[in-house]
Amino acid sequence: MKKKTNTIIFYIIAAAVILSFGVFGVIYFTPEIGVPSNALVVVNREPIYWNRDMAYSYNNMLEYWKQRIPDLNEQYQQLIFNSYIQQVVEEKIAEQAVKKYGIKVSNARVNQKIIDSGLFYDEQGKFAFSNLPKDQQLYYFNKFKKDISREILENDISFASIFTTEIDLTKYFHVTHDLYKFEYYYIPISVVSDDELAKYYETVKNNYEVMQAAHILVKDLETAQKISVELKADPDKFIEYVLKYSTDEGSKANAGDLGVFDRKTMVKEFSDAAFKLTKPGEISEPVRSEFGYHIIKCIKPPYIPSLSDPKIKEKVLEDYSAVNEAILVDKAKNVANEVYNLFEKNDITTIEKKYNLELKKTGEFAYRDTIVDETNTSITELSDANDIHDALYLAKKDEVIKPIRTQKGFIVAKVLSKTIGSEELYRSKHADILRDVIGVYQYILTNDWKLFLQNNSKVVYPKNSPVNNGNL
Repeated sequence: MKKKTNTIIFYIIAAAVILSFGVFGVIYFTPEIGVPSNALVVVNREPIYWNRDMAYSYNNMLEYWKQRIPDLNEQYQQLIFNSYIQQVVEEKIAEQAVKKYGIKVSNARVNQKIIDSGLFYDEQGKFAFSNLPKDQQLYYFNKFKKDISREILENDISFASIFTTEIDLTKYFHVTHDLYKFEYYYIPISVVSDDELAKYYETVKNNYEVMQAAHILVKDLETAQKISVELKADPDKFIEYVLKYSTDEGSKANAGDLGVFDRKTMVKEFSDAAFKLTKPGEISEPVRSEFGYHIIKCIKPPYIPSLSDPKIKEKVLEDYSAVNEAILVDKAKNVANEVYNLFEKNDITTIEKKYNLELKKTGEFAYRDTIVDETNTSITELSDANDIHDALYLAKKDEVIKPIRTQKGFIVAKVLSKTIGSEELYRSKHADILRDVIGVYQYILTNDWKLFLQNNSKVVYPKNSPVNNGNL
């Protein structure tokens, strides 16, 4: 039976929770004596208590995750709950800042925001906000009022601080409108000769031992013993017994066949018993695991797969690279430096003969764009070559750029062309460029402001808070 994957689900949720924190980042909480014991959390001495609106919002978030991952245990639910409380804290910090800076929002502006939202119209297209119950009207009115206050606060602070120059605008224009094209050699880190790989495989080949087996899974030992005895007497009944007794629906459709697997694929108890079977058709004694009792039938006894199998070779190469990463990186770096020196001399013949490397060309792309080939298809091996953009921006036409490291290799590139955006194009795009640059600065300043609020806020959980004790 294959190992459980609950840990993977946990990390998926954790990643999504972290992303949901937004620019405020993670605020760390500590319990403190002297705060209201029935408060959920205290932000800058202001307690927040659990209420109906919060329960409604949290349940919606929880339901969202349950629809995507039905098997949510308490650990995952606690993580989701903490994520929701993080949002509550962020909103409270912003609300306090609105009060501090004296921002006022008229009822007329809130009403207009509600109308413009498009959320409160009936099937005939008529505005139907007044049809909502009074408590819901009040809830949405206050929510929109808070949203407007926060928007005003963020926009006033960021726009008041923005000052741009023509130098800023010109630089942004060239970054977004200049076009580049280059040719390059790609030196992968995992360049390992067949002889090297074969020698390595010979020393570790037992780790890659595999076999093929089928099984019958039952819940109790008595049934398992009965099946084992009867199958040893008449092995031809195996498929019949799979269909009659096995509780493993996944393998039942394949007559219990689990395919080819290695020791690490299955739980230890199963693997230990299966790999002791040495003859096709051999039946095991009942084997207990966390899933129940297994009766295992050997289809193909344990064997060492050949390195000529492409899948095995790929796996062995991956393992070899992980073990010898530092050596392989250093080796690839030395090759890249030699290729750079030869490329500067335009000695293409030596590069291709000595290192068996292919000179490739890109298509035309802008500084911030994905690097594409001449058919305008993204180049996978350059997808993480982030430093190449800065190097191209600074390089001249026909210049060979020093080796640039990517996650899986090195690039040695030569600039083929740089198409500089014209003065005429700059003038025609000036208004758009100004808007974009101000938007970038606004985003940066807004984030800085939010981080400032976070770093100067005191967030405390009372001892009895469900965030501390895990009682939702």
